[in-house]
Amino acid sequence: MLFDDGRLAEIFPAEVSLLIPEPQPAPIGTPRPEERLSGREQSDDYFRVVSILNDRWRVIVCKDAIQWILQQRRRDTPKWDGAAYCTTRQGLLRCIREKVKGDIDPSALAILEALPETI
Repeated sequence: MLFDDGRLAEIFPAEVSLLIPEPQPAPIGTPRPEERLSGREQSDDYFRVVSILNDRWRVIVCKDAIQWILQQRRRDTPKWDGAAYCTTRQGLLRCIREKVKGDIDPSALAILEALPETI
């Protein structure tokens, strides 16, 4: 719970609440979180990741936002390679069934099934 001025409410005994620092604004010039992410599709920290299927596969939106890309992680690197390029949800799901080996996180699959029919 917050006070009107944004401070944390006293929900712990005084000796414990002293250990909880008040939130501080970021120093001037600190990049916003979205500025710290990469715009390179092959990067591990690409900013348009739609769903991570497992430790080797993910789906992203391409940099021009015209297609979904099914990507596979290169062995022992933080780089990703495109395995399929899809403009329809059904095509993307078909490519995942055909190409992805290993278990797929059910919540990741649910995200993909909720995508619009086309990008």
